[in-house]
Amino acid sequence: MKRLFLIILCCITMLGLFGCENDSIQNLSENKQGENDPIQNLSENKRDENEADNFSNHSVDLKNIIIDDENSLPSDIGNAKAYSRDMMHISPDSVVEAFRPYFSLTYKDLSDNDGVYYEFKGQPKKSDMDILEGTFIFETPDSESINLLFHEEDDYTNNTNLFSVEEELSFMSRDDVLSKFKDILNCLELNDKVDDDIKVYALSDSCIHEVIENESNRTGIAVKDLYPSGLLPECYVITATLQKDGMTVLPLTFNYHTQQLYMDRTIIKAIYSEKGIIYFTVAGYYPGEIKSNNDCLSVYDALKRVDGIFDLVILNEKIHISKVQKMYMPTKNELVPVYAFRFEQEGLTDWIYINAVSGDRVI
Repeated sequence: MKRLFLIILCCITMLGLFGCENDSIQNLSENKQGENDPIQNLSENKRDENEADNFSNHSVDLKNIIIDDENSLPSDIGNAKAYSRDMMHISPDSVVEAFRPYFSLTYKDLSDNDGVYYEFKGQPKKSDMDILEGTFIFETPDSESINLLFHEEDDYTNNTNLFSVEEELSFMSRDDVLSKFKDILNCLELNDKVDDDIKVYALSDSCIHEVIENESNRTGIAVKDLYPSGLLPECYVITATLQKDGMTVLPLTFNYHTQQLYMDRTIIKAIYSEKGIIYFTVAGYYPGEIKSNNDCLSVYDALKRVDGIFDLVILNEKIHISKVQKMYMPTKNELVPVYAFRFEQEGLTDWIYINAVSGDRVI
């Protein structure tokens, strides 16, 4: 049944690509909406303050979807800028300063016409440290195993619910590890670019053992084959997202089927064990110059667009929308505001993205 659902949904997407796009997903400013269109003219659908306070009154208009928690819906984007698409820029001097409390670094600039490259010296043995275009990473052998165990991306692999956000580990308090993380952000000049919602997960010995055993039972792979390096250290894993104008910058990996364009997510992540910092990375896209200033769809307008996507799908029950998020998403040249909708149906979890300016589905 899940496979049939996916096949039908893929067929609808392809129909949209090869014949139906002008009728259902055309730019709102160019398309006069018919009575069967899931979203009417933008100017006719602006919610006033009373409608925003009584969103549940509109839910009866949604034929194919159910919002699991209407109280958790974000506010409307309102007016938003579109930016040129830029990459994160981390200087080697800021890296030297950020890691000074842990070890003494030097570097040599080996950049050439093929790209930027710096050779660092002074980091722990068997560790790697690199600055590439839009990316900085420091990793150790211990961190490789932890990253195999801990999955923070908001998709079907996510297992952050298995790890405590309150437990204190013996080698360092949560407050101290968060303070050290923020010191690194400050040195890298990232403080004003990071969302306030920084997560600190505790991976205790007992928790690590339980997760590994469960994974071994689920996959049928022996523990020693899953993690050949042996025991994983107790540690804190810290995750944060980049933000601009109060919206997250692409926290999810995305593959444009229409443009053959792969977009890796933006991420800031660190791991601390009793050895100190054993992993740090920052990667992704960030807004450059302002390209345009736009009035955006309301959350309700975007929900109606999502509802219309499923009009041609034969459903046994309504699609559950479990999360709605507003974010900046990179295109080939720009970062544009979108609404992201996580939907669930018969065990399937995926995301639908609606361009908040045009009303188009991003595919």
